Amino acid sequence: GYYVKNNISLKSIKSYSKKKQKEVQDFAEIEKLESEKRELIIKLSEKNDILTNMDEINVNGKEVEHLKFGKGKVINQIEESLTVEFSNGDVKKFILPIAFSKDYLKTSDSSIKEECIQLEKRKEEKEKIENDLATIEKRIEMLKNRYGIAE
Repeated sequence: GYYVKNNISLKSIKSYSKKKQKEVQDFAEIEKLESEKRELIIKLSEKNDILTNMDEINVNGKEVEHLKFGKGKVINQIEESLTVEFSNGDVKKFILPIAFSKDYLKTSDSSIKEECIQLEKRKEEKEKIENDLATIEKRIEMLKNRYGIAE
């Protein structure tokens, strides 16, 4: 019949059918990933807004204590970078929020540690979102490259 005359085998029909099925699955996955990507971009922008507000942790002039260096005072704060002068004259640099969230520095103001812990959590959440976003973008790119689709 038709298939023999036109040299079309059942095997080649099944193979073509499987390729088309895979293509349909891949395009459905691209759509799903694009949707997830949009959601992550929104979450990321929300995290950035929160982190911008959290930058308002001000410890300039605060009395602090360090396990090894003893009592000191924050003499300079530029964004997340702290400079502390200790009573023995040593001047050391620390980074917010880790300095307080990990108890390298302690202060009588307990709200500072709590704010730093919250900032640390938000930064970790932001990093996870950024990593998830990068993974999704790589997968989308791989799938689109498979079919010669440009961005």
